[in-house]
Amino acid sequence: MKKYFFLLLALSAVILGCSNNPVNSSKEQSIQPVAAVASGCTQSAAMKAWEALSQATRDQKILSLATWEMGGYNTYNSGQCWGWVYHVVSVASGCAVFIPLYDPNNMSMWQSAPCMPIQGRCTMIENCIPMDIIQMYWNVRMAGGTYKVTQHTAFFLNGNVTSNGVKGFFMLDCNFVPAPSGPKDNYIGIHFVSYSDFYSFTRPTTANPKLGYNVYHVQ
Repeated sequence: MKKYFFLLLALSAVILGCSNNPVNSSKEQSIQPVAAVASGCTQSAAMKAWEALSQATRDQKILSLATWEMGGYNTYNSGQCWGWVYHVVSVASGCAVFIPLYDPNNMSMWQSAPCMPIQGRCTMIENCIPMDIIQMYWNVRMAGGTYKVTQHTAFFLNGNVTSNGVKGFFMLDCNFVPAPSGPKDNYIGIHFVSYSDFYSFTRPTTANPKLGYNVYHVQ
């Protein structure tokens, strides 16, 4: 997969986590939307430093860490996909940005976090750009042809890619790519999803009316 993007540049030998980085499901449940006041939000020094960067530099920092961890196993938030994306964004931003928890009543979207610099990016998956974050609640086809309804969080890497004559895009995430040896659970990697499959997996049905997706970008 390296032909689709360059693995970047060395990060520091020790990557530090953030003090409120969730590492298990009990901490995940404690994360609440950041309360905003009418006059605006108080900015930390980390947030001011993050906002001083260009958007291209912010995206590059997130991509650098995400691809650096590719080929390893996610140990954050009990190995869940949302916890890994949370970890990447929080560490890459210098503990300035923390993505919200997905809405328990609509797992295709995140809870409100008005003090976080996170914006909705697009509605059509074809219009996404690198380092968008897709939050989806989908009925996805698993190995062996079975289907499973589940929430999933992933980075969008690049789109309009043709694989075996089918157009689609590449995701970077965990829990979907089989490891070279061993199970795919918690393994971080890249995989191709065709546009037609993605829309089929996220299209609401009578049995699963809350299927869908939303796209976000850290700014």
